[in-house]
Amino acid sequence: FRVEYDDNYNETELDEQDSVKFIEQVDLIYNLNLDQTFLSLRYEPSFIYWTDRDDDTDLHHAFDGILNHAFSPRVSLSVKDTFRLAEQPEYIDRESVARENNDYIYNTASAALSYLLSEQTRLEAAGRMVNLAYDEDAVADTQDYDIYVAGLTLRHSLMPETALLGELRYEDLQYSDDLRDSDTYYIGGGVEHSFSSSLLGSARAGLQARSFDSTVRDSNDTPYVDLSGTFLPTPATRISSGFSFSQYETDVAPFASQERTRFFVSLAHDITARISGYLTGAYTNGDYDKDETPSGEVVDGSEDRVQFSARATYKVNMDNHVELGYQYTDLSSDVRGDYSRNRVNLGWVLKL
Repeated sequence: FRVEYDDNYNETELDEQDSVKFIEQVDLIYNLNLDQTFLSLRYEPSFIYWTDRDDDTDLHHAFDGILNHAFSPRVSLSVKDTFRLAEQPEYIDRESVARENNDYIYNTASAALSYLLSEQTRLEAAGRMVNLAYDEDAVADTQDYDIYVAGLTLRHSLMPETALLGELRYEDLQYSDDLRDSDTYYIGGGVEHSFSSSLLGSARAGLQARSFDSTVRDSNDTPYVDLSGTFLPTPATRISSGFSFSQYETDVAPFASQERTRFFVSLAHDITARISGYLTGAYTNGDYDKDETPSGEVVDGSEDRVQFSARATYKVNMDNHVELGYQYTDLSSDVRGDYSRNRVNLGWVLKL
């Protein structure tokens, strides 16, 4: 159960509306762990009551499922699904966001078949499907999209602490208006390395070649980069950070894509056996090219998103804890309205 104050729930620059809201959320979790199979199911319905909003209730549904199965010591299968049905825009998955104040359905399903070629080398064939669909036709006509991805990844353990990666991937991005559809090929490689038992790092990079189905542009070839690291200075402290750059889908019509740069850092620390603290910060920049619109009728633009969150938890006992949290979001954009948003919440969690 959580009580939260939201100072700009419509995410607008002018005429900001604020409200207190009461959130009742239930997590129903089922895990099955057999010799060759692991199954995890999670259903999370949540009811929200707003004290100062015309439409004063929201009902959200979230479902996550994972199935891992080992056919043999060499062959294994992993299947995952994420489903969201919501009435309020929030971050959903893959660092994507549904911003329209409108009901939507979001689902991403993926499957990966892994084959151990040798003791050091593994080949993985994977596919993913992503769907975002808004309920209101006027929004769906420009904001809905489907993504279909297929790829191969080869992972070779060069030594116990170092692994090399090679990847080839194809992505089909389809918007509801058909004018922004594209096909993208990825080819690249990477490395994963354990510098010590407390410092881990990974790097992926390659070429991303995107071609558009319409006459917007013939192609847009750019590099992609994904760097991440984890540092464990003490058993009670975990620090993670990362950087990425790539072409990415966008919910800003009429642009067909964006060149997105993102930095993030997070800190988790157990202050005492009962008290834990969490800090997360992220900066995202999106660059939009007017050439990637159906007729080039708009100007180039960019937007910067800054996010920060802090949370502290106190464990009353093994099955009860209380938490205090704060979230801040600021968007400065040339292609849509600016806004800033602050949320403060106090919650109680009971485990049964």
